[in-house]
Order: sequence, then C-alpha cells, then structure tokens
Amino acid sequence: SGMMVGFDADGPDVFERQLEFAMATPIPNFSVGAVVAPEATPLHARMRESGRLIEGGNETAVVPWETNIVPLGMTREQLSIGMKWLANRLYRPDLFGERLLRLIRGIEPTAIMRRPRGSSDRIRARQRQFSMVMERFLKSDEASKKMADRVARAIRAKPAAGPYAYSAMMEYIQVRCLYDRTGYWEPRLAGLAAPSF
Repeated sequence: SGMMVGFDADGPDVFERQLEFAMATPIPNFSVGAVVAPEATPLHARMRESGRLIEGGNETAVVPWETNIVPLGMTREQLSIGMKWLANRLYRPDLFGERLLRLIRGIEPTAIMRRPRGSSDRIRARQRQFSMVMERFLKSDEASKKMADRVARAIRAKPAAGPYAYSAMMEYIQVRCLYDRTGYWEPRLAGLAAPSF
C-alpha cells in the first residue's frame, strides 16, 4: 500500500496518524511519499501561482522523499523529518511483523493459492534462493530474526498463508536494503514514539 503526506490539510501530526492507521491494518508493506506537483498539471500551475512551487525540485513520485511543493500545514523540514520517521517506524521489525501476523491470521486455511509457475526443480531453486536471502539478512539484525521466527511459526500453523507471507518478507528485505544503502534507515528513529521536530 502507499501513503502520501504533505497535503494542504496535513499538519505535523499526520505522521503519527498515518502510523496508527497502518498498524490497524493487515497490510505489511507501505511506501511513503510526499505529494508532488508534476509539470503541466493544474496542481503545478496552482503551486507556481501561489508561490509554493520549488523550481527545479522533484516533480515525480519516483523519488519518494522529495517534493517540489512548499507544504501549507508544516515546514519542509517537518515534512522531511516526519516522512523519515514514518518510513523507519513502519519497517521497524516488530511493527512490520505485527502487521504481517495480522495478515496471516486473516487468511482462510482453505485460501486458493496460485501455484508457482515452473518446474518442480525451478520452484525448489526459488525456495532455496529465498532461504539464502532471508538467512543472510537475518544474521545482521537480531530484531528481524525474532520477527522472522514469529512469522515462521505462524506459517507452520497456517501453511496457506506461506506464499503471501514469503512475498511480504521479500518486499520487507528489499525496502530495508534500499533504506540501508541510501542512508534512510535509522534504527534510532524507528525507536521513537513520535517524530522529534
């Protein structure tokens, strides 16, 4: 699922409200982005006319942590700090795990699963690859290992949830790797109950 922040109605409390919403859902993975005004859109024209357009700023949602709009209900610094806090908090292992476990609990044991495509050898190779990625990732992070152990127990109790849970875990690892490599992952932020502006 995706979350956008930086709308005119958003104040500095939006980040905590977004987290509260996320934690009430069975959606494990969220992308967080700021509202942008793409060129040649009415929004772009309105922002330019009101003096709230940052010329040469990011005009695409592909770079989620940037915007070309001066927010109305908060400072640009608050928007940046709040988004980083929200993204880190959403991917804190125990909070991600809580949402994933909620998803697993909601899957009916008789859920119709799409069979993996390919030969049995190819399917087994993909499962081995998944196991290797998980093992390598989990070795570096005790909190993620704990979360993965809880998820593994839930999958053993409800095998029909396996494909959904494995897919969510792979997305989790991808996001965490992206955050690590871009310097966006800050465990200190993930531990804060609210953003510190």
